Amino acid sequence: MREFIFIAGCFCGVVGMNIAFDAEIEEFDRPTPIAEPRAISLENKHNFDDFLRAIRIVESNDTPMAIGDGGKAIGAYQIWKSYWKDAVEFDSSLDGRYEDCYNVDYASRVVRAYMSRYATAERLGHEPTFEDMARIHNGGCNIHKKKGTEAWNNTTNYWIKVQKQMNQ
Repeated sequence: MREFIFIAGCFCGVVGMNIAFDAEIEEFDRPTPIAEPRAISLENKHNFDDFLRAIRIVESNDTPMAIGDGGKAIGAYQIWKSYWKDAVEFDSSLDGRYEDCYNVDYASRVVRAYMSRYATAERLGHEPTFEDMARIHNGGCNIHKKKGTEAWNNTTNYWIKVQKQMNQ
């Protein structure tokens, strides 16, 4: 598909410059990286890396070789195999094995991919916040549909722990 795109505005201090160019619009198979989310109570104070660090501390005291949930969760983020499979299915650049989740850098990419897949405005009905992502990480991709349930209340307690870590 070919389109003409007209850009009017300011470029290098020159106001009112009109530029027209022919551009081909391409679609990419790779997922769009997750945008820096806004957190309701932490707006402009923290970034996604701060959020990831807080998750690691809450999940495993930032211990890369941690095993939890009766052997079902591994690594600093306590990633379950089903979570990993969802992330890999969404982002094919996550080649590797489930056991690679013991590596914090790889596991961080897995969490980013999972959030890119499930913490979206289209799914949640609003721009995702750190709270939304903490709940999704802890309660699963459909936790937003379970408000008022025990599962939702459990993720509330989890979010309080993550928020506390982010504020330290």
